[in-house]
Amino acid sequence: FGRNREGTSELLQALGAELGFVAHRVDPVTDGSEPISSTRARRALADGDLALVKGLLGRDFDLDGLVVRGDQRGRTIGFPTANLATPVEALPKDGVYAARVRVMNDADPRAHDAVLNLGVRPTVRAGRSMEAHLLEFDRDLYGRTLRVTFAARLRDERRFDGLDALRAQIARDVEGARAALQGHTP
Repeated sequence: FGRNREGTSELLQALGAELGFVAHRVDPVTDGSEPISSTRARRALADGDLALVKGLLGRDFDLDGLVVRGDQRGRTIGFPTANLATPVEALPKDGVYAARVRVMNDADPRAHDAVLNLGVRPTVRAGRSMEAHLLEFDRDLYGRTLRVTFAARLRDERRFDGLDALRAQIARDVEGARAALQGHTP
């Protein structure tokens, strides 16, 4: 505990005796092979291993993001997206994901199926972003906070030879997300 993990359980117990609290040492919790730790969960997240992340956390990884204005390119190719700004430091590996999205503080509490792209958008060279296309959803979300729950990693992000090829791949991603989310339980 503390700076550079310099503290020990013995030091914590001594401080407790001095300051009037009781400290109990608890052995690390393991998943059978390694200790469960935030470092291990962040590493699995960075590797895009959502199954391991879920096993370590005991739930799917989620994050909240504010919907901000983007280039509005998605709507021109038939897949409007909610561009998300999030203060979260630990993000999954760049790629395309099946996700469930809730609009926070909304009268409709349902989670909406979505395809989410996280990365640099190499086909349009538009820079780093996190953007979600909510399936069967048509509402203005600007300024709203969305809770994104990552369910499955569909593929790596990659460059396509133009918007038609990108549009065709997104259509395949939508079908992949539907299939992944159909059997997924949070």
